[in-house]
Amino acid sequence: MLYRLTLVLAALMAVFGGSGRTYPLVQLPITLAALAVLGWATPLALRLRPTGLALLMAPFAALLALVVIQSLPLPPAIWRALPGHALAASILDAIGGGDGWHAISLAPDAGIGMLLHAAVPLTMLVATACLSDRRRVVVLRVIVAVAALSSVLGALQVAMGAGGAPILFDTQHRGFGVGLFVNRNHQATFLLIALLLVAVPGVVEVQGERRRQVARDRLLARTGLLVLLSLGIMATLSRTALALLPPLLILAAALIVEKQGRARTLLIAAGLFAVAMLVLAQTGWFQQLLGRYAVTSDDLRPLYWSTTRLAIGEGMPWGTGLGSFDPVYRSFEPLGEVNRLYVNHAHNDYLELALEGGLLGLGLAGLAVAAVIVAAVRAWQRAARRERSTIVVALAGLGVILAWSLVDYPLRMTALAGLAGLLLGLLVPARDASVRGVARGAIGWRIGAAAIGIVAILTAGSDALVRGGRPGVATVLTPWSASAWSALASEAQLGGRNAEAMDAARRALGIAPVDAVAVRALGMAAAASGDTETASAMLGLGAALGWREPHHQLWLVNEAIRAGDLSVAVERLDGLMRLGGTGNAVLLQQMQILTTVPGATDLIALRLAQRPGWRQGLLNTIADGEPEAALSLLAAMRRAGVPATPQETELLRWRLSDRGLDGDVLRAWRESEGRGWIGDGGFERVGATLPEGAAPFAWSAPPLSGVRVSIAADPGHGRALQIASDGYGVGTVLAQTLALPPGRYRLGSRVRAQGVVEARGGWQLVCRNRAPAALPMRWSDAGGGWRQGQALVDVPAGCSRPRIEWTIGRGTGETPSWTIDDVTLERLDR
Repeated sequence: MLYRLTLVLAALMAVFGGSGRTYPLVQLPITLAALAVLGWATPLALRLRPTGLALLMAPFAALLALVVIQSLPLPPAIWRALPGHALAASILDAIGGGDGWHAISLAPDAGIGMLLHAAVPLTMLVATACLSDRRRVVVLRVIVAVAALSSVLGALQVAMGAGGAPILFDTQHRGFGVGLFVNRNHQATFLLIALLLVAVPGVVEVQGERRRQVARDRLLARTGLLVLLSLGIMATLSRTALALLPPLLILAAALIVEKQGRARTLLIAAGLFAVAMLVLAQTGWFQQLLGRYAVTSDDLRPLYWSTTRLAIGEGMPWGTGLGSFDPVYRSFEPLGEVNRLYVNHAHNDYLELALEGGLLGLGLAGLAVAAVIVAAVRAWQRAARRERSTIVVALAGLGVILAWSLVDYPLRMTALAGLAGLLLGLLVPARDASVRGVARGAIGWRIGAAAIGIVAILTAGSDALVRGGRPGVATVLTPWSASAWSALASEAQLGGRNAEAMDAARRALGIAPVDAVAVRALGMAAAASGDTETASAMLGLGAALGWREPHHQLWLVNEAIRAGDLSVAVERLDGLMRLGGTGNAVLLQQMQILTTVPGATDLIALRLAQRPGWRQGLLNTIADGEPEAALSLLAAMRRAGVPATPQETELLRWRLSDRGLDGDVLRAWRESEGRGWIGDGGFERVGATLPEGAAPFAWSAPPLSGVRVSIAADPGHGRALQIASDGYGVGTVLAQTLALPPGRYRLGSRVRAQGVVEARGGWQLVCRNRAPAALPMRWSDAGGGWRQGQALVDVPAGCSRPRIEWTIGRGTGETPSWTIDDVTLERLDR
């Protein structure tokens, strides 16, 4: 029975264990299966006492002890003095709970989730330790088979693209090979370990009568699996995975080779694999994979680590409580990191453990490593030669998880945590045969497992109900859950049920005093009820809990504007808009209004200097506002050292031009680092085609039948504009609106004409209120078929919206064409 239950657990864990915490009802069957196996295996393990099992279970016992220690209520004098608890104490004081006993953990209810999560790896450890070697191999085959399936699925996901790829769980990594996982890095970790498991003796077997043929077929089967898993790993486009793949492939190959004859076959297979890699290297997908090594600026992990280290310094030596990373990190998250996605983990399990567990947490990690080392040494000493390769695989697999924990959080994923428990179990010497019967005291252990299973069902159900918008039922199922109470408080506050909101928020804060949702709900409900003192106290304290509560931040913005504190108002608006959402248009209008308030412009420019995602949105919004305010903001941005670009001010220049404000157009051009009197005279920044209309100082190509205008590379000249005509098109094909004061200018351009007999192309100056004036060019040979031309341009007083155009007239050429480059305009009468 234990063997069958373990197979079921391994299959569930491998197939569905990559869904993550956003799918609590998917995770629940895995937890229940683990508890069932644990209730069956624990009394058997106590009877058999496998060598090294107690040592490897020590870290799990230490984890339980740490959760208990951090969850025990402490007297207020002790609790309030703990490092990192000052804000929590202030919040509890504001609701009248500061004199009560509270735990070390700032989120003690999260500790229950941590223990339930640990049930899966603990079960896999105990169950594997109780299985015979033959049955262990079958469990490993299940893992390898699921990994092969996940690898194929990952390759399909890359081949089909983000739009049509089959995805088991919703993910932010669409377009990558996530396989059965919600995260491509976890998929890569799973496949790397499966790649090592292929080398375990007995995992890959083939049938046959001739011994040599069987050995050859087994080697080919193993090689095929290695290739398949390698392709799945590369499909994740993970830099870390690509770095780990070669040494792990070499290790797996070395373990597979047992005789010299096989080495020759393996070398042939390795050669074929190398050829396949050379073919893949020519594909765009492989180039994209290699290109990720050249671009590391998009990796935000160093920012997460820096912020986590700051939080660690505040919480040492006791930590903030296992499972408390989310609320604690948000209270330290700098404004520059805020965006639509939130940081759910530190992407470094060692830093996260130091933050949540303090010195005891780091001691727990040290104990786990020491236990693995001692157990591995003992197993090595007792193992036969054939068994030692399994020990090497187990250690290498655990090493992969430990290495990946430096840049990710593999042990937070059920499938990988369970796989880690399985690898630990492989360090326990296997029994020679299966043991039948039921161990003494099994009924008691199963009752205990069933009781924990009920807690798991309630916890998963509560989480699902909260996510499904029914927090009231969730609080009935799990009255110990702060997240359930805070969700109810939020729902009640937004629904206008202020008394219910305040009561639910107090319950939530009594459990987890740094719950930002509960603080906001209590403060807003108090404000709506007329209790301004409580509202101000709670919402003021809540400002220190981060930027992630939009209603709270909007309240802070309004209060800051009312108090004349423009710095806070601009900062909080910045935070709100970084979160994104449909309300950004209203927020941008609010920010636009602030640009008209004396003293706010420089503050806004400082925010824009950080290049937030809403920067272009604001520059577009001010285009329809007061011109002077818009130009003042551009000037402030220039003074701040991050001027707007000409591309960012296109809409503003267009709007100013439409209103006939040519002088303001010129100011906007200058403030946005526009050079000279012509925008992009070398056609280096425009796209392959030109728009039909464009803002001043930007090129446009009015539609003209029989004429094609495009931008293309030109040997020796970068990009240039090309005009091709069927010989019948007549009119303007290229134009740029300018903001020229009256005066004399010199226009220059380089032109190469082909197929032109009598057809003529040339520049002209157009004023809206005057007839076009042709600009006769004086041409000189510039080599290579190019001619350099110059013409004098006299802009008369009163010229409205001056514009230069390239026009063509009808000629006798069959297919005339022109290439134009290096258009310049300089003023002569300054």
